[in-house]
Amino acid sequence: MKAQSTLSRLKGFRYHREFIAHWVRASHRFAMRTRHVAQSGIHAKVGTIRTNFLWSCRDWSKYDATPATKLAKLHHSVADAVKRVNGLEWDKTRTPPQQHQAGRKIAEATVAEIEKTRAELKTWAANETDAAMSAIEAALSPDIGTAAQVVRSEIRAFVLSKKGDPDFIGELRNLVETGIRFATAILEAPAALSGISPERLGTLRIHAAAALAPEAAERVRVASEIAGLDAKLASVAAEIPRTFFNPGIEKGMATRVDVNAPLSTGE
Repeated sequence: MKAQSTLSRLKGFRYHREFIAHWVRASHRFAMRTRHVAQSGIHAKVGTIRTNFLWSCRDWSKYDATPATKLAKLHHSVADAVKRVNGLEWDKTRTPPQQHQAGRKIAEATVAEIEKTRAELKTWAANETDAAMSAIEAALSPDIGTAAQVVRSEIRAFVLSKKGDPDFIGELRNLVETGIRFATAILEAPAALSGISPERLGTLRIHAAAALAPEAAERVRVASEIAGLDAKLASVAAEIPRTFFNPGIEKGMATRVDVNAPLSTGE
């Protein structure tokens, strides 16, 4: 009977030891970009917390100072929350319903921290993308001189004459990546003037940006990666409540007797 009571007391909390261990192991998997879903022997739904988020927060040093700092703080906040919830298992000053009520409070604070970070990262990613794209446009801006315009027109005519030549496809990319005149000639005009498809033009624009404005292109890539964390953060925020407490056990708080209320006198 005592063993059964102990098992009931621990229900909903034992998986946190495994969660903390997984938190540490996840950092080693980040480099391999391996996907893994934590598994729990107590509650299957608890094991659905996505470790992509943990990987990203764990390897924050690879990002710019602003998102890196935000991710580092969030990582420590979530780790601290997990530690506290895990400690509730051994909190002898609380009954099981009180333990789960405390778990709810920790969950709400953790979700609030995640939502705050999501908003901040969204703003940073949008601003960084705009700034980087402006830098790319500046780097790929064509010379407005008349002679330069004539040369670019001749370049487009040359590229158009190569339409249908399968050997020229790879050569065109090389020309765009290594010569600003070729790049600006192709990118400043509609795709049809060079005899290529809009999709091909878009691809060449990406190659040109990476080759001729590498720092700005890298900023765009990083900003896109940071923006991509939003879905992972949202997933974790959705899982936190069901991970940190059991509403069914918390319902026991409704039976709490208020011993501090004044005693009735019958009046």
